[in-house]
Amino acid sequence: MGSDDNYAPSQLTGDGATVNNLKLQANNYLTKANTSLSSLQSYPAVQTVFVRYNTSLTSSVAVKRLFSCTGLIATSRQNRLSDSTFEKLLMLKANHYEP
Repeated sequence: MGSDDNYAPSQLTGDGATVNNLKLQANNYLTKANTSLSSLQSYPAVQTVFVRYNTSLTSSVAVKRLFSCTGLIATSRQNRLSDSTFEKLLMLKANHYEP
């Protein structure tokens, strides 16, 4: 397989016939006028690649870290910060800038 085959996930690759089938399905899907998600069901290999690479990742850890930083900035001593100033301080703190 060459570098053109990077779109195929490793569990779908195999002998030459399988790779050709993957390429055929991908080309048929890309040239089809109907590009709705329901049309993916006609192309199982393309659907598998779509699900594998087009799934959003959860970001709960990053959000928890950001909320933790807000607690360090929005204290009783700094309760009158403007939205703009608060946002700037939060971004500085989240990016580990120590003034």
